[in-house]
Amino acid sequence: MFEQGQYLDYLIRRDRFSYLGNRLPVKLARQLSARNRLKGTITSIKKGGVVAGVEVKLDGTGDLVYSVITLEAVSELKLKVGDKVAAIIKATEVMISKG
Repeated sequence: MFEQGQYLDYLIRRDRFSYLGNRLPVKLARQLSARNRLKGTITSIKKGGVVAGVEVKLDGTGDLVYSVITLEAVSELKLKVGDKVAAIIKATEVMISKG
């Protein structure tokens, strides 16, 4: 069993997070509590006045994830179509519906 933070350290050492590259420094990755990281490729970036919609095609499934982030984040991360990224999902709850 891993102590808090040790599992992420283990994965980083095992190079499981190489796709994070320079976009998410290891120190920051250790600080994130979100554990749902989905690898993919940016397929579109639609810039608005303050925010941008970033569409990511997930590796393996081809499913699309859409995120709205600030224009400042797009600039700081130097995001562009074709970049390999991780969609990091943090939710306070998960609902289930039958039928």
